[in-house]
Amino acid sequence: MATWNELFLALSLLSSEENRTFPLGLLSFQGRFATNYTGLAAGILIAAVPILVLYMLLQKYIVGGLTAGAAKR
Repeated sequence: MATWNELFLALSLLSSEENRTFPLGLLSFQGRFATNYTGLAAGILIAAVPILVLYMLLQKYIVGGLTAGAAKR
């Protein structure tokens, strides 16, 4: 829900293409009668891969931080 709220807020407030957020950039791959699925898939992949790599590198610390507050001593 927050992503859609951000999309509509950015769509209504931002006027230049230089300041577009990532969801607005992905929206440009969709037209009125056609959608560029290969471009859209490439954009989603470009957005997801760095986050997944960062998570894999820092997984030990992320899981440790999440479980540190869950254990009673």
